[in-house]
Amino acid sequence: MINIKLPFSRIEKSRERVEAVWDLEEPDRVPLTCAIWAEAEAPPRPDCLTFASPRVCRKPAMLPIKYFTSNPKDMLRSQLRNIGAHLKFPYDDYIPALDPAFGVGVVPSAFGCQILYPDSFRDLKRDPIVEPILKKAVDVENLERPDPYTDGLMPRVLQTMDYWRQQVGDKIPISLTDSEEVLGAALMMRGTTGLLLDMYREPELVHKLMGLLTEMLIEWFLVQKDHAGQEVDEGYCWGTWIPKGKGGAFMGDDGAAYLSPHLYKEFVAPYDSRVLGRFKGGLIHWCGDATHNYENFLRIPYCTGFHVDAMGHLDPLIKLKNLSDGHVVSCGDSPLDIENYWKDAIRHCAVHGGFIARDFSASFTRFGTAREGGYTGTVREDQLEIAQCLAKVFNKYGKYPLK
Repeated sequence: MINIKLPFSRIEKSRERVEAVWDLEEPDRVPLTCAIWAEAEAPPRPDCLTFASPRVCRKPAMLPIKYFTSNPKDMLRSQLRNIGAHLKFPYDDYIPALDPAFGVGVVPSAFGCQILYPDSFRDLKRDPIVEPILKKAVDVENLERPDPYTDGLMPRVLQTMDYWRQQVGDKIPISLTDSEEVLGAALMMRGTTGLLLDMYREPELVHKLMGLLTEMLIEWFLVQKDHAGQEVDEGYCWGTWIPKGKGGAFMGDDGAAYLSPHLYKEFVAPYDSRVLGRFKGGLIHWCGDATHNYENFLRIPYCTGFHVDAMGHLDPLIKLKNLSDGHVVSCGDSPLDIENYWKDAIRHCAVHGGFIARDFSASFTRFGTAREGGYTGTVREDQLEIAQCLAKVFNKYGKYPLK
């Protein structure tokens, strides 16, 4: 077992701060996570490294060897290096957790989809699916429910979790892998155009696909939690901690940013609700602006919070927070104007608590988000200067009672 020394008193204080937010109370200040990595620009994610292809797959994922990684030892070494780098700058509420980051294609891979990873994280411009496995809507009839212990990338995720628990014990929690959710998996397996047309032409088959993916996702979450040592109603994923009793599911609804409200209401919301209900709550995630689906989000039972990578779209996020006093909002962004962006976010979203800030500026030093939305190129200061800037901003504007 690896000997790990962590600043447990500081981590416990951050946990208390985050727990207060989930209780919809005001902590001493707005919780902040500043993404700091051992290497700037992007975390050295495991799916950017080079290791051997999988050997145990009843339905092989057909991964090109040069693009795949699954060596738990090297993944652990990389992530411990990042944790160590981050904890050198104790300005924020970072709660260490290990992330079995195999990308968003894990569930589709278990159904037989071929996965392709780029040489570099910066080259990832699309879903990692080479091509959809469902050529026609009726192909859903031939799908079989995968086995997490034999199919696709799932066994590799579990093997990684098992190795990490052997090495670190209970000193560092282990996250669930990023599985997107029902809609995300369906879009990758059928293709965006195909699935959207199917919703009009073959709605019964779409519901059959969504139902199968819902049951698979529930089973997959439960199996991961068992291997990771997570409680059903508590969770770690996407660098975010949900305290016990507040929910244990993470639903990546990126398609909600472009799916129409009536399609989301019929084909997504009922299935999200089933997953969230099984884990007594959880987060719904999307990137960008999904204003048109806010009413749908707020009607989903068991949804306890929203995990939004705003991509500069702060004004829609302010609208969401104003509409929902009963949900936690976790906002992630890498704004060009760090001080004014987070000052406005705190002023409009953090009143009465329920708000968590996540800043990526220290990890993405060559681009940032504009206030009107979208990324643009820039040259930032080094990580330490960005972290210090964030500390000053949140010390000045983020202390309760807010000024």
